[in-house]
Amino acid sequence: MFQKILGILLSFLCLPVYSLASTDYMDGIENTAVIDWAQPPVGCVEEIIQQKSPFGCPDLSRVKDPTKDFPADFTPEETALWSGPRAKALGHCRSEEVLRREELRPGSFSEITLERAWMRVEGARDSDLKGEAIYLASEEYGVPPQIIVGALMQESLMADLGISEDGSNFSCGIAQLNVLEWCNWAERQAPATQTELGWPTEDALKWRQTHSARTVCSSPLLQTTLARPFYKIGLTRLNGTPPYRMGPEHLADIRLEEVVPGFPAATPSEQQLRFKIVRAFTQNCSRFASAIPAKANQLKILFDNEVPPAMRGIQSYAPGQTYERACRRPFPSRAYPLHAGWLLADAIYNAGSRIVTNVGWYLRLTPQSFASAGTWNAFYGPELISSLYWAGKYNRNTDNLEFQDFSGRTDKVTFFKSCIVQRHVARVIQYATLPGFELARSAEDKNGCRKSEFHPDGTLKKSHVPLERQKSSGRK
Repeated sequence: MFQKILGILLSFLCLPVYSLASTDYMDGIENTAVIDWAQPPVGCVEEIIQQKSPFGCPDLSRVKDPTKDFPADFTPEETALWSGPRAKALGHCRSEEVLRREELRPGSFSEITLERAWMRVEGARDSDLKGEAIYLASEEYGVPPQIIVGALMQESLMADLGISEDGSNFSCGIAQLNVLEWCNWAERQAPATQTELGWPTEDALKWRQTHSARTVCSSPLLQTTLARPFYKIGLTRLNGTPPYRMGPEHLADIRLEEVVPGFPAATPSEQQLRFKIVRAFTQNCSRFASAIPAKANQLKILFDNEVPPAMRGIQSYAPGQTYERACRRPFPSRAYPLHAGWLLADAIYNAGSRIVTNVGWYLRLTPQSFASAGTWNAFYGPELISSLYWAGKYNRNTDNLEFQDFSGRTDKVTFFKSCIVQRHVARVIQYATLPGFELARSAEDKNGCRKSEFHPDGTLKKSHVPLERQKSSGRK
């Protein structure tokens, strides 16, 4: 989970802040009734995707700090332009300048500054092809393209990241998928595509038939930790390349006997199948052509299986209606661009399905109201953000937020996790929003989302749960 959280924090630092906020939409954060959520001010994929500056770049070669300073000869009007409507473009220009200076004088910048700059520049590479892949994935899986873009920006700033350990998740690529999530997509592809991926089509089919199983993409056969021995070998091959840039070339030509000692016990044929699946994953997960549809597929799985059924059909266009902004391709989804159910699916991807119960608890829903479409018709992104942040009563003995399901069973979540996931949803919306508008704002205070501190024996050392959050009832 750490790499996902780091991605969220990095993307927050990279997010442009626009100074041309529309009063109507600012009010809409508190009163979403004033927003036309069928036609919200969100961009086309080609407008909001990570890309090079279409305006060229100001000369940053002489500024002291290229991450924040403006050229000395900038007029006030130029400063306002590049810190407002062109803020995203300026961010790319700053990143290019950071990498240019680092190449001339290695060690000029911190590792995190370099990583962020590389992610921005790499994220803009092949932007047209990435945009086309997003449109195609939206058409196939029904995910609004703005939500795909926002989710990818959150995870990686659209960069083809390498595998990271990520707390035994071993996430990878533009979508930060693990082997289970990537497998869910690869297993469903046509044989010709599977051949291109190096997918073990015949072996997987034989295993499913032998075990009367629906999929090979689940435990005990497949586990995220099977990628660990591949990752360890990749680390030894980097030769000074930062780990976040670990690519297929660092993981090529790995043999079964090199990694199988790190696999859990299984039959020889199962070990061979595991090896082939993970090998295919490591060779393809950092390539956006497979990672983007795999991400959309995973969101579709969560939408179909974890999002309340009553939420799925709401906020959708009637026949003959669609999102009206003129884009490169027709709007491919029936759902509104910022459909709350799809936002919830992305939140579940990052925090688990228990947050659905948490939302129901916060809203004081009964089983009947939970199952009613009327409950969710006016439940939009800002309401989801508030629900995720404020749900759950604080327990000072455990430092957790506690809530109950409909059977009365108590569950819990840390404040840090609930804070991060609501901020994730806010950022997804913000990345999709056009300059000059604000449709969503994350709920945390000026101290941000911080983990509480504990002694080695597990007792609480210092809580970082804000006082107002501790005092809250945890319900609306």
